Amino acid sequence: MKASSGVRDEKQKGRLTASKGLSSSRTLGNSLGFDQKNKNFDDDEEQKKVRFEQKVAAQEEAYKEEIDVDKMMGTELKKDLVFEVKPYFSHSILQMTMALHILWTIGYMVFRIGFTINKQNYATWIYSCMFILVEILSFFGTALHYNNYTNPQTNILVQKLPDILARLKKDYPPVAALICCYKEPQHIVSRTIRTAMSMKYPPEKLLVGLLDDSSNFRESRGWVHVQSIEKNFLEQLLKAAVSRTYTGTIPTLSEDEDPRGVMAPALDKIASSVTEAIDAEVQWFLEYLLLNVWTQASEAPDRSESEIEAERELIADLRNEEFNPYRTFTEEDLENISKFSVEGLQLMWHGSAFFRPLVRNAIIQRAGMKNWIKKLNDTNELRFLTPQALAIARYRVLYLGREEMDVLPEVSAGNVRVDFEATGSVLCPRGVYIRRRKPQNPHNKAGNINNALFNEFTETDFEYQLMLDADQQPHPDFLQRVIPYFFSAEGPMIAWVQTPQFFSNIFPADDPLGHRNMEFYGPVAEGRGAHGATPFVGTNAIFSRSHLCEVGGVMYNSVTEDMYTGMKLHSAGYKSMYHNEVLAIGSAPVDLKETLEQRKRWAQGAVEIFSLTPWGLLIKKIGWRKTLFYLDSCIYPFTSWTAFFFGISPFVMAIWQVPIVVDNPALFVLVGFVPTMILPRMINYMLLRAVRPHEEGRSAPALWIEATDLWRAEQTFFSFAGTYMSAWHAGRNGIKTLILKYNIKGDIAMWNWNRDFLKPKPGDSKKPKSKIPEQSFRTSIKESDQVKNTRLFVANIILFTINILAILLGCFRFNCDTSQIWIFVVIVGFGFSNCWHLWSFIPMALRQNEDQWPYASSYHAHNIFIAFILGFLVFLFLKVKICIYQLIDKLPGANPNYQPVASQDTGTQ
Repeated sequence: MKASSGVRDEKQKGRLTASKGLSSSRTLGNSLGFDQKNKNFDDDEEQKKVRFEQKVAAQEEAYKEEIDVDKMMGTELKKDLVFEVKPYFSHSILQMTMALHILWTIGYMVFRIGFTINKQNYATWIYSCMFILVEILSFFGTALHYNNYTNPQTNILVQKLPDILARLKKDYPPVAALICCYKEPQHIVSRTIRTAMSMKYPPEKLLVGLLDDSSNFRESRGWVHVQSIEKNFLEQLLKAAVSRTYTGTIPTLSEDEDPRGVMAPALDKIASSVTEAIDAEVQWFLEYLLLNVWTQASEAPDRSESEIEAERELIADLRNEEFNPYRTFTEEDLENISKFSVEGLQLMWHGSAFFRPLVRNAIIQRAGMKNWIKKLNDTNELRFLTPQALAIARYRVLYLGREEMDVLPEVSAGNVRVDFEATGSVLCPRGVYIRRRKPQNPHNKAGNINNALFNEFTETDFEYQLMLDADQQPHPDFLQRVIPYFFSAEGPMIAWVQTPQFFSNIFPADDPLGHRNMEFYGPVAEGRGAHGATPFVGTNAIFSRSHLCEVGGVMYNSVTEDMYTGMKLHSAGYKSMYHNEVLAIGSAPVDLKETLEQRKRWAQGAVEIFSLTPWGLLIKKIGWRKTLFYLDSCIYPFTSWTAFFFGISPFVMAIWQVPIVVDNPALFVLVGFVPTMILPRMINYMLLRAVRPHEEGRSAPALWIEATDLWRAEQTFFSFAGTYMSAWHAGRNGIKTLILKYNIKGDIAMWNWNRDFLKPKPGDSKKPKSKIPEQSFRTSIKESDQVKNTRLFVANIILFTINILAILLGCFRFNCDTSQIWIFVVIVGFGFSNCWHLWSFIPMALRQNEDQWPYASSYHAHNIFIAFILGFLVFLFLKVKICIYQLIDKLPGANPNYQPVASQDTGTQ
């Protein structure tokens, strides 16, 4: 609700109270028999009652009339309003400009087909027709992309989550933040866990789960993420305990004592210093505890012979080489471990990192640890962490692994699960670690999420599900800013709320590979969000668990499961909203090979989704506009060959023929230059000049495109053309494998669309009877990926070299025959444009070093242009004529109408 709405509500309540108070005072006068009009007394009680009711009704009618006036003025209270939709600018002007561009381009295409085709022979005619076909295909992609810009607008929150819940008299809904991890290093994953547990949300309602999809638990790296969950859980728990037991006071001053706010900065600094000191002590304690856990352990209490024997048997079982972690530790096992001797705990500690959370849980709750903390307090080595804080920071560690999956056995052959749960008076977010044994077809990230969603959690565990990649660190206000959408009038039909991706290691001028992608996270995402069709990008989105489970969870059979899942939810009738606020920060890949691997995977997923989608049925379910949104996201691998065709065209023109015949250059420039250069720049200018409407209480900045982002979008279309084309083969193989695996006879799109993943059909893969061996980190595909992806940027180097040769050949051609100025402009201008688009990619391809990030900017392009001008002037003043095209025409059958041209110069021809 707006800030003024609450004030106004209070004013209206005050007016109503005043009205009732006035009626009460008049009633008091009437009760004394005094009539203010006639100035006399009246003893008739019935008349007094009637007059009282009439006056009260008159006051209520006046109040209603006042509310009606407010309605006429457009300021009616909207208590149920959660967010407002506001446009950036006049959409009509943008829509008219896009319509003009489309109509003008159609006219240009008609002009091209009718008057500019080179009909010298069949070969040139075919080449000219191919060139026009490529232009038409490029225009189709542009027109389809304009569908995203028809109605860009932003959502502005007008109520905060606590106010909404107070108005609805509801409690905070339980939320699970699920972090998907695969090959990410431990320090990145730990940082994401820490920020997720630090989100501003009731700790008893927040669950932070790490879905570890790594390969081998026997490697030393195998359980390092368990310790990341444990460390961050204990950090939050101990901080809360210290805050509860801290007896010191932080000085504060009222406005009367410090009216000018002179002391406010100093007091804030004192408060932050105390917080930093508490954080430092907790961090030191955890580091000491993690490394030297048993040094402060006291001897176990007196135990019976049976308990000692149980300790020996359990340790022997845990240290067995064939120990199976896919099992549940019983309450009896946990109780016995808590009573282990120091020697027993040391044996467990050195046995495997898998058991160390149990050892730390046993040590931290013993008397010896509290005595050691008290000793450090007495010597002032620790000031905030006390035995009292340690006493209330109680928790338990649960090992809930199993090998039988009851709900969805297709995605897991066994799960390891470790829960960290606070049991004392101090609460903190619950930490959960889940790792699966992958089946023959693990379904990658989709299988990892569905394994946790269906096999490990129940409907009562959480109501909303936040999905994060391992490198995406959420803002503390993430949940406070996105959950309100589910309590709006459209809330029951909202399946998810998407927020943008932002990378801390990427800047506009330092983004040669287009990782920022601000065009997508700006006008495209908000244009689609205006129609409730914001795409799911795989991370930084919060889902309604019930809606996601209704469609069977995250979709399979495509490496880009995110877009396919969003499509299925939209077809089920649900909406998606876009909240344009940077609420998570991640890290983009800075290595060229990893980037190519990522882009190839995206393109392969687009090819698979294009093949697995029944487009006719989709139009009936979600309408033509939303269908075009998804079509725009799927066809770019198929249109990437146009960039490759444009890339080799200058060289073909330089050594052969130009596919455009122009009788009137001025008319051609007028007809072709406006739709290809002027109108697109006008549309881009309108988008660049858009200013986001002001929003009070925003936690982070919103995203919108800059001029550099538009340039990078054009640049990457050329740079990744070869990569996108290579994804055709991978996508086709994926579809072929799917058909052979399930023996699909009919329409594969309808088969996949109607498939219920929770109820496997005949032909689906069964759970193997024998245990699946654990994979090894040593067989990682990273090495082979690098070798394979090295080939992907070879095409760009070849294209760049070809265009340099085309520019040189164009200069030679013009230097030999200055009458071919038109051909010279076309060849050299086209080649220079291609080189400019490819330039940022070339240094990165030649210099594979993550520490250096060479990038192209206008300065580099300016240097290229100056070098070209100087080289051209050199050719003009030299008396050397190299007529390549004449040498080609002399070849047998090349040009039957060839007539040698006598040279007018004294130089060599």
